[in-house]
Amino acid sequence: FQGCVRGLSPDIHITASEEDSLGYLNKVLRELIEEKYEEIVILTCLTEEQSCLFTHCIDGYYPFNNRKIKFTSCRKFKGLEADAVILLDVTRSTFDVDGNNLVFYVGASRARVRLSIIANMSDDECRSVSCLLGNTLEGKPPKKMFAAALNALLQ
Repeated sequence: FQGCVRGLSPDIHITASEEDSLGYLNKVLRELIEEKYEEIVILTCLTEEQSCLFTHCIDGYYPFNNRKIKFTSCRKFKGLEADAVILLDVTRSTFDVDGNNLVFYVGASRARVRLSIIANMSDDECRSVSCLLGNTLEGKPPKKMFAAALNALLQ
C-alpha cells in the first residue's frame, strides 16, 4: 500500500426523519471544522430541489458558523473531489436496481480523506438494502448490517 492515498473509514448516521438528518449534518460539520478540514462539500443523492437541505441553502451554499459550505448533487459533482464529503439524502430508493446505486457510488467516491453518510431509513429498509448489497449477517441489528454492507462505522 506504499504511496496510496490513506483516508479514514466512512462513518454513517442513520436517521428516522429529515429533521434528524439536518441535526446530524450540523453535528458532522462541527466535527469537520474542529478537525480543520477546509474543503468540505455536501452532496445529495437526489436533485438539489428534492433534498431536505434545499430550503436552507443560498445560491448553492449552506451557511454554517460564518462559513459557506458547497451544496450540490452527486451527478453535478461527478469528476470532482473534496477532502471531506457529506453524502446526504441516502434512502432505500438510492439502492434500487434501476441504476440509482451509481449515484451513491459517484457521491461516495468524491471524498479524498473523509466521507460521512447521512441515511434516512427505517430498520426494515436497512435490512432490505443490506441483503441487496450482499450482507446477510443474521442476528445483527439492521442498522449495523447496513453500515457493515457499506464498510462504514455506525455513529
